Amino acid sequence: MLKTLSKKIKILSLLSVFLLVFLFANILLPAPALAQQVDPRTTYYGLDPTAEAATIDHNKSIQLAIGKIIRTVLQFIGVLLLVLIIIGGVLWMTAAGEEDKIKKAKGILTSAIIGLFIVISAYTITYFVMNELTKDPASGQNVIDEDEED
Repeated sequence: MLKTLSKKIKILSLLSVFLLVFLFANILLPAPALAQQVDPRTTYYGLDPTAEAATIDHNKSIQLAIGKIIRTVLQFIGVLLLVLIIIGGVLWMTAAGEEDKIKKAKGILTSAIIGLFIVISAYTITYFVMNELTKDPASGQNVIDEDEED
């Protein structure tokens, strides 16, 4: 019984050593990459045709792209807040004097108006910061034309 147990331990330890050597060899030895050599300064990996097909001008600045994304998000939130204001108004008009419905409508209206104020403030701050980021420090003029924004 001890002989079979020691034999099993030897086999198990031999297997684990083999497995460890195999794993470390795969991790430590470099694997050959069968890829083509490309110059990253001249190769755009097919992004130009894709951008043209999607009608995206890839020559614009990152500040302008970030500004457009922020503006779009703020506009979307503004539309949602406008819908909330309308819902709150409709709830108030259809409350028929019930205090709990009026209280709920007032809560919706108050929250929507506060949210609208926050969104307008965020838009104003974003507009100011983006204009300052796109100014040339020497001349004080915008580097990006206003025509490029639309």
